Order: sequence, then structure tokens, then C-alpha cells
Amino acid sequence: MARPPQDKRPPAAGWQSRLAAAELLHHTLDKGLDLETAMDASKTFRKLEGPDRGFARAIAGAALRGIGRIDYALGGMVQRPLADMEPEVRAVLCAGAAQLWMLGVADHAAVSATVEAAGRWHEARRGGGLVNAVLRRASREAEAFHNAPPTSVWPEWMAAKLKAALGPDRADAMARQQLEEPPIDVTLKPGENPTVWAEKLGGAVLPNGS
Repeated sequence: MARPPQDKRPPAAGWQSRLAAAELLHHTLDKGLDLETAMDASKTFRKLEGPDRGFARAIAGAALRGIGRIDYALGGMVQRPLADMEPEVRAVLCAGAAQLWMLGVADHAAVSATVEAAGRWHEARRGGGLVNAVLRRASREAEAFHNAPPTSVWPEWMAAKLKAALGPDRADAMARQQLEEPPIDVTLKPGENPTVWAEKLGGAVLPNGS
């Protein structure tokens, strides 16, 4: 009997960074580790070097900053609550969503490499089909994330308490402040011209020269 042709397509490029990012999220969200400790705990992350390692950390960092809104948006794209899902599958989904909604990674690259990462992670492998379907939908429906209520940055119990204590408008204003990216203070090497670098980076020179 003839065997069906095997899929000999090469694995999606960059899956290692996505797997490392998902492992970091699993260690932080589900095991309570801080990000630095999680990086030591993730075997996949420790094997990465240079830009791949930096990209994995960027994915995890973005997902952690936006986890409330990511959970809110993904919650409308799955049939069962994220809390009832295998934690490894949820971590992969969050890593994929962060790429699509926060880091501006091209849809095809984000989806294909993240699905590949799910297939390489034993605990998430059975959820590969779900990851593929949800991330494809996420790539089409970015407004679900960007239009999420500001207070979704907090857990539901915290949002409810703050709304009750401050009122909905003040709670929204506080949440919007939390969503803003903090400014970065760049200190130059001696001899560098701060005005030139401010123009390159689109920044402003502070009184101390940074």
C-alpha cells in the first residue's frame, strides 16, 4: 500500500525564540517567577544567543506588560475560559498575540513560527491546532486588543475595587496612564554629542546632558 507523502517543509524560522518566550511566560505567569529567574529556568532561552535571545525577551516582556488586555482580547476568540486551558497553550497564545498586537511582527512570521513552537513543546503540542486558528483570527482582529477597556490591564477583582473606590472615569484615567510607555533615559559615552543623538532617536536633551 502506498504511503501518503510526508510533509518535508522546513520548520518555520525563529520558532526557538517563540518557544523560549512562551517558556518565560509559563514560568512567570504560572509558577510565579520573576523574569530574570525565569530566564535562568528556561532551557530553551539559555541556548539562545544574540538577537534571538533579545527577541525572546522582548516578546515575553511585551506580553507581561499587556497581559490583561491580551487575556481580554483572546478570551473572545476561544470557546472556553483561558484559565481552564492548559497553561503551556495559553503561554504560547500570549507569546503569539504579543508579536501581532504589540511588537508589529509580520502576521505570517508570527503565526507560523509560534505554531511551530507549540508543536515543539510537548506540553503544548496537542493545542497546536487551536494556536493556529486563534492566532490567525488574532491577526485579522487586532481591534479586539486595541479597543479593550483600559481597566483590562488589571485583574477583574482589582478593576472592580478601583472602579468602586474611584469611580469609572478616574479608574479609566489611571489605567490609561499605566498603559503609557515610560520614557527612556539614554546616557551617552563621553565625547558623544547629545544633540545629534536626540535628533537620531527622536528624543530631547535633558539638563544633565542625557
